[in-house]
Amino acid sequence: MAGSNPFDSQLRTLSINGKEYKYYDLQGLSEKYSKLPYSIRVLLESAVRNCDNFQITEKDVKNILNWEENQANEDGVEVAFRPARVILQDFTGVPAVVDFAAMRDAVKDLGGDPEKINPVCPADLVIDHSVQVDFVRSPDALQKNQELEFERNKERFLFLKWGAKAFNNMLIVPPGSGIVHQVNLEYLARVVFNDGETKLLYPDTVVGTDSHTTMINGLGVLGWGVGGIEAEAVMLGQAISMLLPQVVGYKLYGTLNPYVTSTDLVLTITKHLRQLGVVGKFVEFYGPGVTALSIADRATIANMCPEYGATVGFFPVDNTSLSYLRQTNRPDEQIKLIEAYLKSTGQLRDYSAGDQDPVFSESVGLDLSTVVSSVSGPKRPNDRVSVSDMKRDFADCLTNKVGFKGFGIPEAKLATKAKFMFDGTQYVIGHGSVIIAAITSCTNTSNPSVMLGAGLLAKNAVAAGLSVLPYIKTSLSPGSGVVTYYLRESGVIPALERLGFDIVGYGCMTCIGNSGSIDENIANAIEQNDLVCCGVLSGNRNFEGRIHPNTRANYLASPLLVIAYAIAGTVDIDFEVDPLGYKPDKSPVYLRDIWPTRAQIQAVEQQYVIPSMFQEVYAKIELGSPSWQGLNAPAGKLYPWDNTSTYIKKPPFFAGMSRTLPTPKPIRKSRVLLFLGDSVTTDHISPAGSIGRTSPAARYLAQRNLTPREFNSYGSRRGNDAVMARGTFANIRIVNKFLTKAGPRTIYIPTNEEMDVFDVAERYARDNTPLILICGKDYGSGSSRDWAAKGPFLLASGFGIPAKLATKAKFMFDGTQYVIGHGSVIIAAITSCTNTSNPSVMLGAGLLAKNAVAAGLSVLPYIKTSLSPGSGVVTYYLRESGVIPALERLGFDIVGYGCMTCIGNSGSIDENIANAIEQNDLVCCGVLSGNRNFEGRIHPNTRANYLASPLLVIAYAIAGTVDIDFEVDPLGYKPDKSPVYLRDIWPTRAQIQAVEQQYVIPSMFQEVYAKIELGSPSWQGLNAPAGKLYPWDNTSTYIKKPPFFAGMSRTLPTPKPIRKSRVLLFLGDSVTTDHISPAGSIGRTSPAARRGNDAVMARGTFANIRIVNKFLTKAGPRTIYIPTNEEMDVFDVAERYARDNTPLILICGKDYGSGSSRDWAAKGPFLLGIRAVIAESFERIHRSNLVGMGIIPLQFLPGQNAESLGLTGKESFDIDLPAEIKPGQHVQVTTDEGISFEVILRFDTEVDLLYYQHGGILNYMTYDDLRLKWFLL
Repeated sequence: MAGSNPFDSQLRTLSINGKEYKYYDLQGLSEKYSKLPYSIRVLLESAVRNCDNFQITEKDVKNILNWEENQANEDGVEVAFRPARVILQDFTGVPAVVDFAAMRDAVKDLGGDPEKINPVCPADLVIDHSVQVDFVRSPDALQKNQELEFERNKERFLFLKWGAKAFNNMLIVPPGSGIVHQVNLEYLARVVFNDGETKLLYPDTVVGTDSHTTMINGLGVLGWGVGGIEAEAVMLGQAISMLLPQVVGYKLYGTLNPYVTSTDLVLTITKHLRQLGVVGKFVEFYGPGVTALSIADRATIANMCPEYGATVGFFPVDNTSLSYLRQTNRPDEQIKLIEAYLKSTGQLRDYSAGDQDPVFSESVGLDLSTVVSSVSGPKRPNDRVSVSDMKRDFADCLTNKVGFKGFGIPEAKLATKAKFMFDGTQYVIGHGSVIIAAITSCTNTSNPSVMLGAGLLAKNAVAAGLSVLPYIKTSLSPGSGVVTYYLRESGVIPALERLGFDIVGYGCMTCIGNSGSIDENIANAIEQNDLVCCGVLSGNRNFEGRIHPNTRANYLASPLLVIAYAIAGTVDIDFEVDPLGYKPDKSPVYLRDIWPTRAQIQAVEQQYVIPSMFQEVYAKIELGSPSWQGLNAPAGKLYPWDNTSTYIKKPPFFAGMSRTLPTPKPIRKSRVLLFLGDSVTTDHISPAGSIGRTSPAARYLAQRNLTPREFNSYGSRRGNDAVMARGTFANIRIVNKFLTKAGPRTIYIPTNEEMDVFDVAERYARDNTPLILICGKDYGSGSSRDWAAKGPFLLASGFGIPAKLATKAKFMFDGTQYVIGHGSVIIAAITSCTNTSNPSVMLGAGLLAKNAVAAGLSVLPYIKTSLSPGSGVVTYYLRESGVIPALERLGFDIVGYGCMTCIGNSGSIDENIANAIEQNDLVCCGVLSGNRNFEGRIHPNTRANYLASPLLVIAYAIAGTVDIDFEVDPLGYKPDKSPVYLRDIWPTRAQIQAVEQQYVIPSMFQEVYAKIELGSPSWQGLNAPAGKLYPWDNTSTYIKKPPFFAGMSRTLPTPKPIRKSRVLLFLGDSVTTDHISPAGSIGRTSPAARRGNDAVMARGTFANIRIVNKFLTKAGPRTIYIPTNEEMDVFDVAERYARDNTPLILICGKDYGSGSSRDWAAKGPFLLGIRAVIAESFERIHRSNLVGMGIIPLQFLPGQNAESLGLTGKESFDIDLPAEIKPGQHVQVTTDEGISFEVILRFDTEVDLLYYQHGGILNYMTYDDLRLKWFLL
């Protein structure tokens, strides 16, 4: 239990403006404090302030204080950290609020107080991910896009508005306010917290459900992205368990060239640090070069932290930070308080003072004068290309083999051109043509220098007579209203609009894949000619399949270069040599002619970026627009779930929860759902963009009478687990090594069929086959997307038939028509030694049958009823007690003595019934008094099988369905139409015991067993062969000499385990969460379109059309069903494996799970039946999401990968966890090809292990002993 804080003796008093405040004196702890990196000082303060020797202990404080010694510990030193607040955006915030609402229901069901489920620490949720670029190049584009945003997302917005009222400590920033990270920077960030009650001062720290939460590091606030599941735990008061990080000091010195931008700088740093390798580390910037960088410049660098792989990119607070607070209209009193506190605790930095430089794990540097104009692409943020080299680099990419820097275009097709009509005019495009140009993303729109620079460049371009081709989809989506304010006041908006860059909305938009559609003629021209066309955007991510399905190449660039490439119309240009265009007098205009200098930009910025505009924009931000204010959200502390909603659905994660902790079980006979390579990101696992018309998710939504226009995006539907499961691994660019083509497809290994990932997972689920993933390095890199863990989890759960819950089927039986639906009982069997050996339940069943018959009840004739006693003794006492006639009247005739139905010897059912079930995909049921009910065991047509007492077997047979509440619903009706309830015919225990005492007597055992060894006359007539050795008959189809002893010698063989899991996809590096669970449009030919009764997001897992699976030669959502080598959609393959009871895994390369923090990138694979992912490395957030959803992350040893080990992905694998699991231990993996290798179990901390043992973070939080005591008071 929590105790008092042992460090309260370090409390000191600080007097500011005549008021006294308290703070913890960190400098008084030890002389070591002055050597600590500034980022570590923040961790130390949190540990000191929150130390209760329960969640955060004195050992944590000492470990952080001794950072210099501990950071080099190869085994890692675990510490706890409690952030001051949590920040969310709506894509990740909706599922968090959904989970909280469901947790309240679960606590209520367990008899507790649901209002105990409440955020303990403050949570800010900014709605910024919903708006899409539907309308462009018009003055009313903003208004139209916002109106359509509300039309599409009304259900979600109502739900969030309910959450704002129902939960404490939760602020909702309405849509249309800006991008979460820019609003955080300009408005929400405190820098230093002031606890109003205690007057205690402490640093502002934050974790967020978006990986670019790190942007706030530029202001000196320590923060980073986490998975949604982990964020929910923090909101409920759980400390984060983490390994004490190494801190890389990154020294900046020199001066930037006047013609480069902060975007060029950040792309240079991103490439440098990604090459250096800083995954899991803190990066802290220092040196005299920092002083020259504005907070906007620093925030741009910090924003890209996920792209260079570090946990944070930290700029300690200095005087520039304080000036920014004044500029953004923070109160003077608050700024004085911040300055005084930071000085008192040694946390205020002077970058020009070298004596303040702390000790770092290692130091690297960058001369700012070496930075040149750059872009990054075409498929990864860290692949920086100098603008001067762009033309050559793109040409190389076209012909390079398919990969991060290659498209595999044959030499003969490099000159391909395509003509198309647009607005009545014919145009021509080719490889490199720009079709999307977007000034977007918090990375750049938060920075006045690059935004005003873009405006000045636009003015110069228009003055020179330049323009942008009308078919290019241009857009400007500012990160907040502040941007619009200074662009308008500085007079650059008319020029931007003249070039097509109208303001289209306030939100992430194109950067997260909400780019909207392009003209159909352009799309057809691209697809029919296999063109590599381009998107250019001022965003932070350009993973394949993220921006738009038709932009195979996507380049990150400054807003100025976005406009430049839009004017050029192509990326196949050398700006030094080739003109951008021509003036009316035909004279050439080069980029250098219209490029503004840094001094020109700064002069405009100083004039127009002023405090009053921040005051005007943010004064009423929490009120929202009239549309938001008009939303009438439901009231109450429990959410009234609407079963018809396609946006908000009660999640299944707490279904069946009891007060007893589940027991972890080993994974046996698992199959690999996908075999992935390196750098599978959370964008690959759980994409956020538009839902393709042919995807599995489309089928689900179409079944609910939604048109493609109403599909919206995967990100917007994260409140619906049915959609998100289908979207898991639905990224069109995900590469599965089972297939030759990238895309969200995989192989159902038992039959080698290729199907959509969701369909394959469903097949495995029907066969009760556990699933795993095998991956390369960095699995789960990118965004902190909790659905990248939740999605894979759901792929292994349930029947996935929500779209057809009301389905009914008619059929003929013995000349009469009957109707069945989901839940209909078609087999009812009193069977098995488990129950037929017990006279009390057998006689109880007989008495219940007598009562039922007396009440006029009966069993429908098509139900296959049977009674197979465990011995003749049962028949004896049933007969003597007089209950057999009633049992027979209900159809329970004695059919034999043996296991029968319990072991699957249930025989056939009527063909008409079987056809009705199969053609309508019904979940019909078997009810039996057996001991096992594994899928496929009882009968192929009983997908659900329930074990029950003999009495309940009869009761459900009479009811004809399991979809009944015996307390409320009658079993049937008497002849006089009065209802008969189960309680009316249920015999009492006394009645049963009286009959048992009378008829279960010793003499019957003597009679039955007296001659049992003789057997029947048929048995006695068998003429068995003689001799001590059996005379094997090679023609026999029943008895055959087994091969187990062939080649046996006197030397004992080494026992070898049986390995039968399969690889679903074999993937390479940088598989993003967009590959795994795409957010784009849902295709019409995906499994979801064909089988609308299945959950959408599972079918969407690995559904990215650009995913590259090493099993195939062509990118796309397909894989190989290994047993037959058939190519199918990933889902179809997973389904095939499920039916064969085959476990699945993925094999991947580096950076698996990079990209967005997409929890469905873990939920989706889980639903497909993936039980483990083997990767060369994982992105930090996605690894946490996997653990949180119960998928085992396994990492190749350093220097090893699938290729070096000789793995093809078509082997079968077995993974055995030791009886005593320890974080970071080695686990043996063996294939059926004889390859055996060790992998690292990426349970990095004891807390990871604790979460896994509980079935996930949310389960742990609900089960937590202390919290459960609170709930159940």
